Amino acid sequence: MVPPVDPRKCRELDIFDHAPGTRSAAELGLEQAVHGPSQGIDTSYAAPVNAMKTAGADHVFLASTPSATGQILGTAATLGYAAQFIGLSPSWVGALTGTAAQPSPILAYMQRYLWVVTDAQCAWGDTKAGCEGMKELIENHAKFGKDQAPDYYFIFGYTQARVVHQILEKAVEMGDLTRAGVVKAFESLKTVNMGGLLNPISYGSECKDKVPATGSTIWKIDPAQPISLASVATVDSPAVKQFPFCQ
Repeated sequence: MVPPVDPRKCRELDIFDHAPGTRSAAELGLEQAVHGPSQGIDTSYAAPVNAMKTAGADHVFLASTPSATGQILGTAATLGYAAQFIGLSPSWVGALTGTAAQPSPILAYMQRYLWVVTDAQCAWGDTKAGCEGMKELIENHAKFGKDQAPDYYFIFGYTQARVVHQILEKAVEMGDLTRAGVVKAFESLKTVNMGGLLNPISYGSECKDKVPATGSTIWKIDPAQPISLASVATVDSPAVKQFPFCQ
């Protein structure tokens, strides 16, 4: 279960100053305690993690690569920093948990203090109603790529291919596979059926028609699962729906 959060007391950190996140924080009454910017070449995260701890940030949003995530959480564990870390989708890879024979030294810390948030809805192998896309993925995986181990980024790549497939099918239906025809097909596709692999998205010729996914799934770390993630909750954000993507 997701523990209740009192927005009057919650203070968050964004690794990067992201406009929708900043807007959502203001709308939800959250105090942004501190920013901890970092560079891709950084090898130490002691300074930003100490800054978060000193500021009393109890929820930390990570926009990081998996290697940085591991170092940040390792630093936080060493410092005894007990915040709820929330990693955006690029921050995670299943290898962070280690293996059954040699689990990560911070596995217990990640299980207690890390969530991963993605726009995916269905876990690897979840073929219940609403996850028809996952059923298709598993069948195709068994048929064409069974040597590929279950992987977080395999699902991402598969979803992108699924979108391209639907665009090309639309172009064939419209009888025009030229570049202009594919663009027209893309613009006319509107709602894209993702079969639960991602939250619904829409395309179009006008910015107002290009609706990004507004829902997210929160995952906890569970090395018993194929990609080491287990669903906690799926939410649809009113704050994101109100964000003016088109100016």
